[in-house]
Amino acid sequence: MKLIYKVPGSIVLLLLICGELKAQQTLFIDKQEYSCAGSFNIAIRTKSIRNTVALQGTVRWDTAVVKYNTISFGSSAITLDAGNVNLSGTANGYLTFLWVENNLQAQSTTDSTSLFNIHFITNGTGKGKALITFSNIPTALEIDTLDNNGLPVVNQTAAFANGYIITPFIYNFTGAGNWDNAANWKDNIIPPAILPACSEILINPSAGNECILNTQQTISAGAKITVAAGKKYRVAGNIAVQ
Repeated sequence: MKLIYKVPGSIVLLLLICGELKAQQTLFIDKQEYSCAGSFNIAIRTKSIRNTVALQGTVRWDTAVVKYNTISFGSSAITLDAGNVNLSGTANGYLTFLWVENNLQAQSTTDSTSLFNIHFITNGTGKGKALITFSNIPTALEIDTLDNNGLPVVNQTAAFANGYIITPFIYNFTGAGNWDNAANWKDNIIPPAILPACSEILINPSAGNECILNTQQTISAGAKITVAAGKKYRVAGNIAVQ
């Protein structure tokens, strides 16, 4: 059924299917919020996947922060296995996937269905956030559905939502002077006012200079603050250790 809304100077057509707007087909990657863990499971999931006969793409990750460990597969109408995933690029931070319904029997999944899970481990310590992203290289992102004639077509409105893993971080004071000056910190990253568990602040001011804590800083249980040997650290503000 088509509903026509008339507005001055134009006509807007709104196509309704079964009385509801057609939802955007989406693949999305889990978001792992801050954790002290050394290993993580990140799923590639579905949303509004309907009338689908093929999907493919590439998943990439930041190898400076996390390393690939293993992979496992979900169970649904869209079933991937080791034959659908190419793992030859995992050492370089990516894998590719391809699923095709050869008999053109369109499939659907419930929302948040896991197609496969990538198991990561941290690469060293104190690296912070690792982006886990979809990519068109080397395998282009694509979801195919059936048209009114029962033929496969590329879904031009399909969406691919990225994820991440947030691991502990080491904040390095390498400059001279006040704590709240971003230029005094490596990569201009100042630690949060409440340092979370498993993270660390390393005080290592430039030669002959000192670090001056001129603000409020809380060190959560399980976190730590370290002053490099022979370096100067002065508390002009407040520090609380939980």
